[in-house]
Amino acid sequence: MLKYLNKFKIRIISLVALVLVFVSCFALANAISSETNEVEASENYNFDSVTYDNDEVSVWSVNANGILDYVVFKVHDSWHADSDGIYRHHNNFPKDNYSISIPGNVTGISSEFKIYREYWQWYDGYSWYTVNGVSERPSRGWHLRYLLSNTHIGNLPINVIKFPSSLTSVGSRAFVRANFNNTLFDYNDCANIKTIGDNPYVAKTDSTNRQIVAWPEFTPLLTSVGASAFEDMLLTEYVENESFNADGIQFIGDKAFRSSNHEGLYMQGLKVVTLGEGLYTIGDYAFENCRKIESIIVPENVGNIEVNANAKIGKYAFKHSRLITVIYEAHVLSEGLFSDCSSLQSIDLSTEITVITTKCFEFCSSLTSIDLNP
Repeated sequence: MLKYLNKFKIRIISLVALVLVFVSCFALANAISSETNEVEASENYNFDSVTYDNDEVSVWSVNANGILDYVVFKVHDSWHADSDGIYRHHNNFPKDNYSISIPGNVTGISSEFKIYREYWQWYDGYSWYTVNGVSERPSRGWHLRYLLSNTHIGNLPINVIKFPSSLTSVGSRAFVRANFNNTLFDYNDCANIKTIGDNPYVAKTDSTNRQIVAWPEFTPLLTSVGASAFEDMLLTEYVENESFNADGIQFIGDKAFRSSNHEGLYMQGLKVVTLGEGLYTIGDYAFENCRKIESIIVPENVGNIEVNANAKIGKYAFKHSRLITVIYEAHVLSEGLFSDCSSLQSIDLSTEITVITTKCFEFCSSLTSIDLNP
């Protein structure tokens, strides 16, 4: 009898120890889930305050050319039996948001870059399932699946993305997904960037807060900025975005730096834009409503189809900007080019000017000097 009592005592002690371990783990999990790295937008924004969750990423999908296509987070969601007894997956994230620092082997971000999270599914051991296009009968139990052939799994919120110095390209519509609705993008180390695709951040709305909060002082290798590349993305509250210096740039797409709300929330913070002699295209509405740029030099080759068959100077390219002085070396003034620039006082035009189109200086109420220079 004593022998059995001792065994019983040992089992009770083991059970109590197991319960204590479980309670400790549960408390730790709750503590972790209560932490966030949310960063408020402000003039004093400091990326040193961000804790990056790279240890939570189980897969960095980088192709042979260094293009990052997707990442997979090790986020374990809630699985439990509903009232009907069937186990179902529930989108519960341990933290309110996540931040990542892209590895140094990445040279580009793919179009429609994706954020996935680990997906676990329960199998009964005898039914057949189609997983990623393959029919199979998994063994009974939980199996880890990445639903890469379908859609992104839930909207895992990304708070900050820091890009490496190796980055040379950002694909069109790269950050179109809802994961990035309130992401802050740190390009501070990306002086080697060469191309930015069309509309990488999608149109801003009052319910989103996508923002570029750091950009290099000088990007000598940048040659192409796609349509809406920076539209509503360089706002006034971030002092880091005062200048855009890309003297090697050749192409600026439609609405590339446009601000959609010229006096309100979406006011572009750019003050200085430096354009190089190799520039041949400035798209329609490219700098519309940029209310902090006071002067600019438009190079001679802009719109010159002899330099490039696709060259153009877009209509209303500087509409409602706050330009005061302009040196214009190109040979064509497009429709509405400086329309509504009420602060514009003087413009130097090339003697080689061949076309001045309608509404070019419409509502330029402060314009007092137009000089022709050889």
